[in-house]
Amino acid sequence: MKTLKFNAKAAVAVVVAMASFIGFNSFKNAEKKVSSSWYQITTNASNPSDDVLGSAITDPTLSGQCNATPDDMRCARFIENPDNHDLSGLTVDEASQLSNVQITSDLTYKPEQ
Repeated sequence: MKTLKFNAKAAVAVVVAMASFIGFNSFKNAEKKVSSSWYQITTNASNPSDDVLGSAITDPTLSGQCNATPDDMRCARFIENPDNHDLSGLTVDEASQLSNVQITSDLTYKPEQ
């Protein structure tokens, strides 16, 4: 009977340890996801790689600032930036040269003003 109680306590301890490990790792993954964001862009040329990045913003289609349907001007671009580099003022091409920065094909648009 003592062996059964000891094994039950050991099993509970293992389960708690595993749950803690999984819980802490999920926070690390959440931090990585937070660093991916939409960035405002200023279009300077017909080449999207020459667009200049502005600040990180929330999804611009939710606010009505931009739309997903192709239009006259590029408005914002989704970029994965897990190392939290400061991308403001860089061109898309310059940002893509930084470690772990992934330029996605996700773009939003706006009519020319």
